[in-house]
Amino acid sequence: MKKLKFGCHSFLNARPLIQHLLNIKPENLPFEIVLGTPAEIAGELSKGKIDIGFIPSIEFLRNQNLFLLPGFSISSFKEVMSVLLLTDKKIEKIKTVQVDERSRTSVILLRIILEKQYGIKPKLVDAVKKNSIADARLLIGDEALHISYGKREEDNKYYLDLSYEWYKLTKLPFVFAVIASRGKIVPKEVLDFLDESKKKGMKLIGEIAGKEHKSCAIRESEAYDYLSKKIIYSLRKKELQGFQKFQQLAVEIGGLKEKRELIYIKPQGAMG
Repeated sequence: MKKLKFGCHSFLNARPLIQHLLNIKPENLPFEIVLGTPAEIAGELSKGKIDIGFIPSIEFLRNQNLFLLPGFSISSFKEVMSVLLLTDKKIEKIKTVQVDERSRTSVILLRIILEKQYGIKPKLVDAVKKNSIADARLLIGDEALHISYGKREEDNKYYLDLSYEWYKLTKLPFVFAVIASRGKIVPKEVLDFLDESKKKGMKLIGEIAGKEHKSCAIRESEAYDYLSKKIIYSLRKKELQGFQKFQQLAVEIGGLKEKRELIYIKPQGAMG
């Protein structure tokens, strides 16, 4: 029987979920691992080149043909440290923001925060284009972590942690990524394996922080703080409420055409 293909990225915030999988010989896994960027994984899942994938939450909301795997996410409650808006102007005076359009969930979150929290609709400038200049920058990942953990550039007087701004707006967690499936039925063996990997991965956070902190230009203690205190790996009631709220507000600002039902997969062999 052909193995399912599971797509995921290996950025720092996903390591506790996948590190145990990466430590196992491929032939001993119940699925084939396909690594890529979040945008690439979402594209591969949409095209049917992989069966299950860790994808940005906005990509799940935009694709009616995908189903949620229960219990897995990359979420945050209050500060996340790795998604920032950086500027030398007062937020209300921002006219343009430099963004990487490939960071689709963070871009929609930014638009929600600026419109709903600050009452502004700045023009978004693609950071990938040469010579793009703007009043503010959306930073994600390593560069944002470097600034959040006490190394802020002096010429930027203001910065927002977008997850904390989301908390101020909604009092809910923010869901950045979920695991989704193209099929409504997923083998229980696969679900059990992913769940066990998450449990074992949580015990590896210290080891992951020790190995990966230099690549993010932060201290080992900061990487540990980020992985153990800032990131939520579950998808419980509160995270689902936050996910639903994100969907609602994304529709309101025009970042999403319509709302969809959050439908879970059904484990193969389950009754009912």
